[in-house]
Amino acid sequence: MGYILRRAVLDALPAGVLAISERAVLGELADLARDDTRIAYGADLLETIRRRVGFASVKQVRNAFTKLAKKGIEVRVTVYNSVTTGTDMVAWRGHQTTYRIPADEVLAAAAVPAVTADSDVAQSEIV
Repeated sequence: MGYILRRAVLDALPAGVLAISERAVLGELADLARDDTRIAYGADLLETIRRRVGFASVKQVRNAFTKLAKKGIEVRVTVYNSVTTGTDMVAWRGHQTTYRIPADEVLAAAAVPAVTADSDVAQSEIV
């Protein structure tokens, strides 16, 4: 299904920015997604990713998605946005979560670590 997409996603990510587990989960999700729409869904999707990556539970897969979102790579599709609370819902009981692989440019840009003043000083001291 998504072998071409999997290769494109893993090639777009800079090395060393994501943890190995996050990179593996994103690669498996891309493998299960359609190449043309970059969308993946299904009742056993998380279980398939869990089994292929080697995690002990599906909760670890969900945690990896949360960590990816904190790094700017949101793969869960928002199905409801509450105007009053400002929260996005990706699923609720009885509704499956849909996942979309972001564009390669978004993956490359979102995964770049922020440069701080401390890191600039450290670099100038090394040189």
